[in-house]
Amino acid sequence: MKILLALMLSVFSVNAVASSKAEQAFLKKLYAVVESGTETFEEIELDSLSAQDQAALLKAAEYESNIWYDTILEGDYQLKADASVEYGSLTKMYSAKGEFIAYKGLIQHEAYDTGSCDIPYEEDDSVIQDYMKENCTPGYISSGIYVSPDFKFHLRDENAIEDFQE
Repeated sequence: MKILLALMLSVFSVNAVASSKAEQAFLKKLYAVVESGTETFEEIELDSLSAQDQAALLKAAEYESNIWYDTILEGDYQLKADASVEYGSLTKMYSAKGEFIAYKGLIQHEAYDTGSCDIPYEEDDSVIQDYMKENCTPGYISSGIYVSPDFKFHLRDENAIEDFQE
């Protein structure tokens, strides 16, 4: 049993190191291109990609939008309940040599500015949602993300952090 456990731990640690090296390689390449300022972009439509690629990009968007709960949603904003995160724009980013480096996206979710109205928080959620629809300023929370070409890695674009726009 100890041998099996040792074998499993060594396999998992090798996979973790490989993943770590692959992620480091992606980040190094991405940062080098962004810092050089020589990147080029090709706008694409999400629905022009395969269903599998769309799902992977949406999964990355959903994951990266979770940071909003610790940032912008701590303030005067609330997500619209019957909406979901989507891409407002999506591009492929290339190096000066023409190498596909990453997907760069602007992700967004319909939301309300709750600082513009008096929310009846003692009510049920459905009543609150109806109230916000009628009384609060609607808009979108959006932020930028990068996704690796193989969809294995993604990160927040620190130059396009979450913001609310009407």
